[in-house]
Amino acid sequence: MILREATESCHSTKSPPFVVASLLEVLPGESLPLLFRAVHESSLSTNGAEESWIQPDWYVWLRQYLDLSMTPILQLYVDSGISLEAHVQNSMLSLENGMPSAFVIRDLEGISVNRSFARKQGWVGTILEEDSPVLYTEEEARYRLKYYFFVNHLSHLIQRLAFYTGQQEQLYWRVVRNTLEELGQISVKSSHMEEVIRDLLTAESLPAKANLLSRFHQCGETPLYVEIPNPIFYC
Repeated sequence: MILREATESCHSTKSPPFVVASLLEVLPGESLPLLFRAVHESSLSTNGAEESWIQPDWYVWLRQYLDLSMTPILQLYVDSGISLEAHVQNSMLSLENGMPSAFVIRDLEGISVNRSFARKQGWVGTILEEDSPVLYTEEEARYRLKYYFFVNHLSHLIQRLAFYTGQQEQLYWRVVRNTLEELGQISVKSSHMEEVIRDLLTAESLPAKANLLSRFHQCGETPLYVEIPNPIFYC
């Protein structure tokens, strides 16, 4: 059993955080993922009346979610060389009035640190050993960033939003694309951020972990990946 000490924000009774993976599940006997119930109940607790419940504009909802998750994740990577293993099981979300209000990554075990950046900062040989398993090349760290957040996380979330709102997934991916484009416009002084965003916008494919193949080859610690079409490029 692993016990994690929660941050102060996790003790809030007004807007407790939910593990994002749990919000995307449909319970037996239910017709919608828990996310829709959580948004509903959060809105009611704020407005105080059943009649006040109005379905949110899910495109606006997603944009706010991206501002709280994708933008700081990319900024952290560009500023520190740290890529988070931000899949849906590691991510937590708080809601206020039905809208995303706080986003937390709860597990730092799987982080990737750009080796070149770590050397420049003097981390190697001080807080990190030369052979530390968290050190990766720039290419490897970004590869993991693409998979864990954009493929594992956003693909899952957007599939649920699209399916249960009766919309095409491309419309939600267009929100992701627009957010990246706007982030690029305000980050013109950062050539690294500009290059990372350009890569996400123009790459024709993204990496997806081949879990079944990795299991067959008994290489779970160093999993195999396959390339899938990049929905940000094709939306």
